[in-house]
Amino acid sequence: MSSGRAALSFRIGFSAAAAVLLLAGASLNAGGREEGATALAAASGLLAMAAGASFRWWRPAAPLAAAALILAVAIAQFNARQGDLVIQLGGLVLLALGGALGMIAYRSFAGELQRQAGEAARLTAQLGMKHQAFVAATSDMNGTRPGDTTAITSGIAANVGADFACCYLASADGRRFVPQPPGLGVERLRPQAVNRPHDNAGPLLSAIEARGSFVAADENGLVELISYLPEDFHLHSLIAVPMPMDDHIGGFIVLGRTTGEFSDDDKRLAATLAARAGAQVSSAQLVALTRHESARYSLMNELVKEASGKTMTEVLELVIGRGSEVIRYDTGRALMFQPDNSYAWLDAANPGSDVIDGPLARVRDGETMLRNLVTEDEGIYSGLHPERFGGTVNEALTPIRGKSGVIGALCLGRRGTTGFSQQDVSALDDLGSMAGVAVENSRILQVVSGQASRLDVALDALGEVSAALTTVTQGSRVLEQKTLEAAIRVVDGSAGLMTPTSAIRSRAGSRRTPTRRWPRWSARWAT
Repeated sequence: MSSGRAALSFRIGFSAAAAVLLLAGASLNAGGREEGATALAAASGLLAMAAGASFRWWRPAAPLAAAALILAVAIAQFNARQGDLVIQLGGLVLLALGGALGMIAYRSFAGELQRQAGEAARLTAQLGMKHQAFVAATSDMNGTRPGDTTAITSGIAANVGADFACCYLASADGRRFVPQPPGLGVERLRPQAVNRPHDNAGPLLSAIEARGSFVAADENGLVELISYLPEDFHLHSLIAVPMPMDDHIGGFIVLGRTTGEFSDDDKRLAATLAARAGAQVSSAQLVALTRHESARYSLMNELVKEASGKTMTEVLELVIGRGSEVIRYDTGRALMFQPDNSYAWLDAANPGSDVIDGPLARVRDGETMLRNLVTEDEGIYSGLHPERFGGTVNEALTPIRGKSGVIGALCLGRRGTTGFSQQDVSALDDLGSMAGVAVENSRILQVVSGQASRLDVALDALGEVSAALTTVTQGSRVLEQKTLEAAIRVVDGSAGLMTPTSAIRSRAGSRRTPTRRWPRWSARWAT
């Protein structure tokens, strides 16, 4: 028999025994009494039953039992036809026992009902929390835009009931975790970027890198992330859950409560929502990258089309003018490397050349140089001058790559305190590749155009010679002059000399000697 059935049998048995005792005690207490004394006997019986029901508390039970006994004895003293007093007192005892057993059975039933009601309430609360977790895990994060870390952080904090929340994302180079403002409850704190975990990393970052959750009972777990914790800042519970993105950890979310602790359901819900947030952020980054690639290819195609028929200088000016669609900068210039270890500017302001050294030497080797907070004494290649005396500018020097290697450099300048970073290197390389493709296409087009022009000139000249052969009647001298003029125009010359030769054989051998020299003609032809 199970414990539940045994407890039920116990309660039923006590209830039945209480009923039998109450019935027997009432019968014995009322037996042999006159009609008038029966009401007083019932009162004494009720007092005895109340004394038995309150047996746990002796202070009310003792006076009730004494009152029942005194009333029974008084009835016997003043009633001449009183029955057996001993039997009546036994009835009072049975009534007291019945009241005690009845109270025990009542308390047992009431306790069981209360327990079942509490269990039902607990199950209802669990179902409510599970429903809330299901809704939170399957909703669209309150309709937030994909990749909106601010809305994602506040949404997760609201769903798990956190008073403190901060989201960290991996940097573009994957070497650091960077806090994403504004967060929740971090107004007085100073979240800082932290390096990715290494051999001696703290427990929080080590747990995140291992794709696990970090749990702490106070705010001391934040020392790895926040450099300053006010004395009146306290957390009673802290968790950090990773944000997986594809095959790597793209970030994590830190949540805290100032009162109470996170339950296991809260931790599971936070991990589920963080995983969904990681998928959303990864998808948003992929979409942004795809759009950037599409815009880059579209820009490259437009540059190739617009560069058609332009000189190399015009092509590079076009690239610099439209390059701001790929990366932000205030001004830019282009230079070309020369075979004699020098470089030449392609603008009228600096037509000369100079020796390649310093940062340009590294650019010629194929490296993109980022120069932030550069002063005029250090040399500014982009042509951007500081706004005040002793001020600084930011520069990016990216190589222009052609078929034969690095053929030049784009020098881009940016004002302000926000300089170029490693996140801009990819865009700078793309811009350098665009410039290289445009320059190569311009060179090829110039070569092809020149060959086509020379071919047209040659065909025209051959046509003139052919016409002269069939129409000239003034003798061979005029025909020779026409032939020489056509040859001068084909080679784009200004003068020519025709010297026919004849061979004279002798016994000593054979030799060629010039027999006639024709005068020099000057020719000017429109090209």
